[in-house]
Parts: sequence; C-alpha cells; structure tokens
Amino acid sequence: MNASTAIVLVLILVIVVFACRRMFRVFFGTSDCCGGGGAKAKRVRVADTDEAHYPYVQDVQVGGMTCPACANAVENALNALGDTWARVDVDAGSAHVLSKRPLDAEEIRDAVAGAGYYMARR
Repeated sequence: MNASTAIVLVLILVIVVFACRRMFRVFFGTSDCCGGGGAKAKRVRVADTDEAHYPYVQDVQVGGMTCPACANAVENALNALGDTWARVDVDAGSAHVLSKRPLDAEEIRDAVAGAGYYMARR
C-alpha cells in the first residue's frame, strides 16, 4: 500500500467515524436532526390556552419536518404570529392553527417558510 492510498483510507475512516457519531446522537436522543447539537430553541408560550377564545381554525400540511425539534420550530413560528395558538404533529406532518383573527394562507405560509419548512398541498 502506498502513501496516497493510506491517506485516502484514513480520510474515509474519519468521515465514517463522524457520520456514525452523529447518527448515534440522533438515534439515542442526545441531538436532533436539525439542531446541529446546539442549544434548543426556547418554546414560544401561548398565554391564552382556552380554545373557545379562538374563533378561527385552520389545519395545514407542513412538509420537511422529520423530528420533534422540527415540529417545535414550526410551532414557535406560528405562535409568534400573535393571537394564535398552534399545535404541530410531526408524524402527521400537520399544524392545527387556532386564531383570534382571520389569518390568510400566505401569512401562515410565510411563518412556516421562515422556520425553514414548507406548506404542502393537500
């Protein structure tokens, strides 16, 4: 084996080690697929959690979510709109958005896109 082959093998081994390390972190829950191991985003809390106070309801399909951290990012973006309360289901790929004022689809789409995801067509 010559020196160039050894260097290539060492580089491949290093890549495999880092890939496996990342995979195990995601698998065992010490990291997530989209957080990069950084600090978790603080959840946007909704002050009013009485559904009767939210006369407007929209259910939207959200694409690109793969883990609970993804759902949290979308939920935070929607809750930050003001006068909204969103609940996101990563398994169903959907968001249930309650609002005290009428929201148009574009406003929801922009919030979802700002979080790095997209509204899927039904």
